[in-house]
Amino acid sequence: MNQKKTALLAWLLCGFVGVGVILNLGLNPVGIDGNATIISMVSELFRNVFPLVFAIVGALIASKQPHNAIGWLLMAPALLFVLVSPIENYLESFGSVPPEPTTFTYFLLWIQNWAWLPLIYPIILLPLLFPTGKPPTLRWGKIILAFLILFLIFMFFVTFAGSLGPPDGGWMLQNPIGFIPDQLAELFVLPFVLGFGTLTILCFASLFVRYRSAGIIERNQIKWLLYASGMFAVVYVPALVRGWEESNTDLFNLLFILTIIMIPVSIAIAILRYRLFDIDILIRKTLVYGGLTITLGLLYFGGVILLQSLFEAVSGQGSTVAIVISTLIIAALFIPLRNRIQHDIDRRFYRSKYDAQRTVEGFAISARDETNLNMLTSQLVRVVEDTMQPDSLSVWLPVKEETSPPGEVER
Repeated sequence: MNQKKTALLAWLLCGFVGVGVILNLGLNPVGIDGNATIISMVSELFRNVFPLVFAIVGALIASKQPHNAIGWLLMAPALLFVLVSPIENYLESFGSVPPEPTTFTYFLLWIQNWAWLPLIYPIILLPLLFPTGKPPTLRWGKIILAFLILFLIFMFFVTFAGSLGPPDGGWMLQNPIGFIPDQLAELFVLPFVLGFGTLTILCFASLFVRYRSAGIIERNQIKWLLYASGMFAVVYVPALVRGWEESNTDLFNLLFILTIIMIPVSIAIAILRYRLFDIDILIRKTLVYGGLTITLGLLYFGGVILLQSLFEAVSGQGSTVAIVISTLIIAALFIPLRNRIQHDIDRRFYRSKYDAQRTVEGFAISARDETNLNMLTSQLVRVVEDTMQPDSLSVWLPVKEETSPPGEVER
């Protein structure tokens, strides 16, 4: 299939996803619940629209780089989400066990029980194949085969399990072709989770292996994906540790879906190379302001607790003055703390940038008092060599024509 036909297919699939998203929004309008908050409505809107983001990025990559598997990996979960959503809506309409389940009902239940796996498989395989669409080496490619074997085993248990039901466990039906006892199927859960988790870790490990041997362009591409994955982990891991029930808030749902959307957006920037080298600035700003937010938050709540305890010890009751004082302290510490955190991060993670900045600052101080032009020119050349490290360097000094031709200092 040539590139034009591949691009046409990619955009047709993207259009299909767009139609599916619109229909799903029509069947499940955002804000239909009168008690819904603005955050919950925005979160629900993004949850319905995010497949379209995956599809658009997938179509862009597939149309420009048809042999790169990344585009099709992004298209796959978008298509599956659009196809599975109507099934979920249909099964949820029962509310409880269907009075007279048909063969069609069993078929939809069977699809719903395994469709979530190929929905997330492509996302997990992204680090393994990013950004070229191929594993770092042939040996790493065996992970794909392991995922396929795990999926086939999972399909076997789902198909022939003794009972079928929706993932939320609201109700169950006896599987007419099932012969595997439910107790035996439950024993498969732990090995499956361990195998799935191990393969997922290996996929991300392959990204670091690729980074070590990559050139500057590929390294910056990998940084974009690592940045998006890191933002997702910051939201997902605490919720996983704390428990989904306790973390199921409107704000968490919004942050969770936004970090998922960041993944295809970062991949689009990386592979299409749009503003690729801005990633270092973005990471630096995130580290600085993330560290600043955490530090100020700890200081604020620590100050409120400490001052409230002090007021209670003195007067026997709490006071809102503690909150006011803590707020003023935070406002006063904002700029000094930001500068200090930025200084420490530059020195720890951006050593070359930090050293270059110190060199330029030293030159600015010495240039103020230097009157010897030749000495100043030599210092300028040394500073540029230390900070920029060019292959060659020339300094041209314009002078009056009647005295002498332009001078040149070269290294």
